[in-house]
Amino acid sequence: MNRLLRMPAVLVILGWALGWGGSAHAQSTAEQMKVLIGAGDDRAAYTLGRTASGELGDPLFDFYFGIAAVSAGAPGEGTLALERYVMHYPHNRSARFHLARGYFVMGEDLRAKDEFLSLLDKAEPLERKLLQSYLDAIRIRSGRYAPLAGFFVEAAVGHDNNINTGLAPGPVGTGPTWVIPAGSIHERVEDRFSSWAAGMHGSLAVGPRSLVYGALSARGRAYSDALHDPFDQQHMALQAGGQFSYGRQMYRLGFEQSHMRLYDQSYLSSKHLVAEWGVQADQFNRWSVGGHWGNVDYRDVLIPPFLDGSRPAERSSSAVRSHRATGLNVRWRRGFENQWVPVWTNQIVLQDESNRRGRGDLSNHAIGLRSDITARPHVDWVVSAHVRYMHHRYGDRYAAGLPSRRDNQWAMELSARYLLTPEWSLSGHVYRWRQSSNIAVHSVSQTAYWIKLRYEYN
Repeated sequence: MNRLLRMPAVLVILGWALGWGGSAHAQSTAEQMKVLIGAGDDRAAYTLGRTASGELGDPLFDFYFGIAAVSAGAPGEGTLALERYVMHYPHNRSARFHLARGYFVMGEDLRAKDEFLSLLDKAEPLERKLLQSYLDAIRIRSGRYAPLAGFFVEAAVGHDNNINTGLAPGPVGTGPTWVIPAGSIHERVEDRFSSWAAGMHGSLAVGPRSLVYGALSARGRAYSDALHDPFDQQHMALQAGGQFSYGRQMYRLGFEQSHMRLYDQSYLSSKHLVAEWGVQADQFNRWSVGGHWGNVDYRDVLIPPFLDGSRPAERSSSAVRSHRATGLNVRWRRGFENQWVPVWTNQIVLQDESNRRGRGDLSNHAIGLRSDITARPHVDWVVSAHVRYMHHRYGDRYAAGLPSRRDNQWAMELSARYLLTPEWSLSGHVYRWRQSSNIAVHSVSQTAYWIKLRYEYN
């Protein structure tokens, strides 16, 4: 929702389309504010208006000062000025739109909704999409007071150049070496894939500041080559919890459970308690601290040592990797006043995995950074970039004559999403992951790309 509050270029276009203007003979301060707003510098326009407060009450001054104040983070001043203007010019659609924005920023959703709905009747297609975005945000935000539910379904096709995070056949490393047999399940293979996902979520207010929430999702991936069926995956995930808000602060406590099938068998499951505290510092900045505590369980499964089935399946030793997991993250989310309305999120992550069988070589401490940026260059387009780095330090020596394992992981995903309708979207994704390690057999990389069609109703 914060993105909707910082769309100067789109709002300027919409303002003109809705009838931006007023008297043909503007006073000098109002004209200067108009130029600054047109250039996307709402804060400068607001500051200029504050220096000429003696002109408050003049309709044209109120018009431009109100727009600037709402966009610059002073919605109280902005709505007062725009209300005065609307009293003189009740049919000015631009003024009513920016007045509705001011109500929206202040959380006066009923008044904002009435104003936005009044503009839908004669709206052009571009205007209608932006107005509908605000109305959708109001409906989602109303989940704090009334039941809210939604669901999604999606399908994707793509290509992965390392579906099993394997290695090229032959010897790996120097000194003590590992040999990857050709055709084995550890040999690096690539393939096309198709994937699907579906889920539902809902929330229910249980008080003026509290709500309970829940979500259920399932997803799967299948590879084109029948020889790669052992790598097909299915996931299930469940989330439930409660949230309490007090002023600008939010507290959340919940439970999360997931289950993964691999090699057509139950392979991995996890259960975690999660907690989060967040604060909206101002219109543009949000800080949060979160943590999780729980168990991750691996199961021994039957694995064919060679993909062609030339040897009988063997039981893995996966269960020994089961561990207790704890984590802490600190997150900062920042929105910017820019025509692309970028939102930048940065996160510091600390993780600890303690092997439940006392295997120090399988226990590790990790620290990482994640940075995500999302922008909307056009009302129909959303682009994003996600970058992540993690450093893992394992406990005991990897094996006799070898040091403790140390891994560095880098991952990046770029995507572009086109909104076909408010519910349907089509997106393209490129993903790159690389892990370097002082234990050669764990130095691997992966590149994948896919296109995805998604239907989402909230």
